[in-house]
Amino acid sequence: MRSRAVSFPALCWASMRAWPPPKSASADFAEAHSNFVRAQVQTAETSAAFGAAMRTARFLLQSAIIGVGAHLVITDTLTAGAIIAASIIAGRAVGPV
Repeated sequence: MRSRAVSFPALCWASMRAWPPPKSASADFAEAHSNFVRAQVQTAETSAAFGAAMRTARFLLQSAIIGVGAHLVITDTLTAGAIIAASIIAGRAVGPV
């Protein structure tokens, strides 16, 4: 008795032809895919808006630190080097935000 080797892809293809999916399965898949894409787009838009808001807040905070430092330098309370140091420290502090 000879045994015949059957490859896995051929077996899968044969089983797919033997048991075709019901016609409504493709419509269900299309609806599920559409819902997934819609949720993914909404998530991307929310993430982009949140990222833009965080960049704006970081920029405003760094600008405020430099502005306060400039005022202190003008009133001779602080040195220019301290503004540079404060700017670097603030940039590293709010960078991960």
